[in-house]
Amino acid sequence: MRNIFYKNENVLDANVGVNKIYSFIQNNQPVKVIEIAQNFDSVTKRTIERWIRQLKDENKVEFRGSPKTGGYYVILYLNNEKNRILSEY
Repeated sequence: MRNIFYKNENVLDANVGVNKIYSFIQNNQPVKVIEIAQNFDSVTKRTIERWIRQLKDENKVEFRGSPKTGGYYVILYLNNEKNRILSEY
């Protein structure tokens, strides 16, 4: 019988994972999903894509460039206004 009370301690919680991916993108932009997956061994590529979609829905990151050469960038805002600054590092 499968133990339903077992929790894998190596798996990241959803909110913790989203925050870690956000800071990873912030420090390594432009970055692709494959590069993120290589740095987060315990997380599947599909989970990373879901977390990135959550960040995109919250307007925190965006994908710029072509699918082959582009990457994710952090979006910065001034004084919570609609005018945004695309961060360039």
